[in-house]
Amino acid sequence: MGFIIIFVVIIITLFKDTNRQKYFFFCPQIAFHVLVKALISLDPGEDMELLKKHFQEFISGLMSLPIKLPGTKLYQSLQVNSLIRY
Repeated sequence: MGFIIIFVVIIITLFKDTNRQKYFFFCPQIAFHVLVKALISLDPGEDMELLKKHFQEFISGLMSLPIKLPGTKLYQSLQVNSLIRY
């Protein structure tokens, strides 16, 4: 959990004198890193970035029209879901 504290401190110091709305961009990223570390003990790196990319594609597919055709967000989301599970 030490890396999470360091990660948050770095983010806060980088945006110390800037607009606070930028924090809202980084809050979901911090939450994702914390949850992944807590749930599956995955450290930051290439694997976590790949998981984050797949997770974002999966979530975008949940908010799409329910049409399961190649090329649609739902179809891509289902493909990524199978990658995440296995």
